[in-house]
Amino acid sequence: PALVNEMYCLVVTIQSNEKTSIRDVKLTAGLKPGQDANLTQKTHVTLCGTEMCDDSHPALLTDIPVSDLQPGEKVEKTLYIRCGTVGSRVFLVYVSYLINASVEDRKST
Repeated sequence: PALVNEMYCLVVTIQSNEKTSIRDVKLTAGLKPGQDANLTQKTHVTLCGTEMCDDSHPALLTDIPVSDLQPGEKVEKTLYIRCGTVGSRVFLVYVSYLINASVEDRKST
């Protein structure tokens, strides 16, 4: 739970469980789309904890660049969420990346 207008800190840990390195890692995080419009308008997300979220900040941050990861490597991204109204919210955290894979002795990305 968070207080109304509190800059709530959420730390997301990304760990590669792949057997080879992954690249072009991107994080999408924030309010899950499709919720009540009032929640979307009153929920703001930022990567910078030193600035107060306001209406110029989106409810969902997309394609946040993350460093390439080696097998077993971890990286943390810190998000700050501000909710301007009382209410339950569902948050989405999604990671995408590219990996080289061999299929029947042919390399593919």
